[in-house]
Amino acid sequence: MDLCVLMSVYNGSKYLTQQLDSIFSQETGCRIRVLLRDDCSSDGSVALVKRYAREKGREITVIEGENLGPAASFFSLIRQCPEADFYAFSDQDDVWLPGKVEAAAPRLSSASPVLWLSNFHVTDENLAVMKSCALKKPETDPARILFYNNVPGCVMMFNRALLIAMRELDMQQFRMHDILALDVAALVGEIVFDERPFLLYRQHQSNALGFGNKKIRVGKWLRDKLRLLKAGEDYHVADYAARALQCFGDRLRREDRDRLGMIAAYKEGLFQTLRLLRSDFTHDGFNRTSVSIRCKIALRYF
Repeated sequence: MDLCVLMSVYNGSKYLTQQLDSIFSQETGCRIRVLLRDDCSSDGSVALVKRYAREKGREITVIEGENLGPAASFFSLIRQCPEADFYAFSDQDDVWLPGKVEAAAPRLSSASPVLWLSNFHVTDENLAVMKSCALKKPETDPARILFYNNVPGCVMMFNRALLIAMRELDMQQFRMHDILALDVAALVGEIVFDERPFLLYRQHQSNALGFGNKKIRVGKWLRDKLRLLKAGEDYHVADYAARALQCFGDRLRREDRDRLGMIAAYKEGLFQTLRLLRSDFTHDGFNRTSVSIRCKIALRYF
């Protein structure tokens, strides 16, 4: 069996060695190799990884490129990765706990798309646990996933069938790679959730994305929205929904087709926009994420 770990790195030298050690120390008969894309680091990350591979005899392929940001960098890895039996996403600063690969591998032996998820502990920068078993229940509704994903990519492993399905969509711009993987699995495959924690999800000041609270800080929220209105988003959920219908339409449940159709058409007129705003899958209480998403929908900006 062959596992290919997809890792995007940006100025990750502080924690990279510990993360790579945790990946390569997994007790399994599986061949483990890492495809690492450096997103134009300036802290010596590339030299560190190459030295690590040379000194420890590990299979690490390094791709050096321009700064794309985490989403586009991972999408590039999805398009470029070699053939393997299964795959995993990895951040540069977390730690895999023992048994992760051993737990996931048997569940990924399928001809149809399968995404395996584990629970995780949220830690501080020194790996002291701040929140134990943080993932109570993963979001598995394909419409809600597009707006309210609660599963970080670093806990995901998946088989080749799911990789092929993600490649079929060929999304060049989308919100994040973890949303893509989770949504495609929910639409045309299977999601397997292991309630045991197999990851230490490190939080620190340099996190590009992280496990934050969802309370609304009005001043900051307004400033963020104004910046967003000025700069514009670099992805559109309506485009994804239309593309998913085009690629997977004949494989989808009727309810999923109808909901994707609603999302794909929501910018076509006021009625379509209001219809999406009234739908149950765009509601998630009164919190920062929910208010932001519904504002974007109302402005036809998402």
